[in-house]
Amino acid sequence: MSKHHHKHATVAQSGPTGPTPTTPTAVASSDQRHNAQLTSAEVIRLFAYRKWENAGRPTGDGVQFWLEAEQELGQRK
Repeated sequence: MSKHHHKHATVAQSGPTGPTPTTPTAVASSDQRHNAQLTSAEVIRLFAYRKWENAGRPTGDGVQFWLEAEQELGQRK
């Protein structure tokens, strides 16, 4: 049986001067921003849902509840 040695490829991102390697720190930072955005959206969604329920679950797309939740949560920061 032969041993295989694999070199790990570096993820590259296109930049103005061509591809640049992505460091683990850059990837972690990007992941944190993405997770923060997802967390914020999830918090807004839950807050808007509660507002919709408290309003008696009216028909419609619920945009007004989303916008109210965004505004109210934004003021809490």
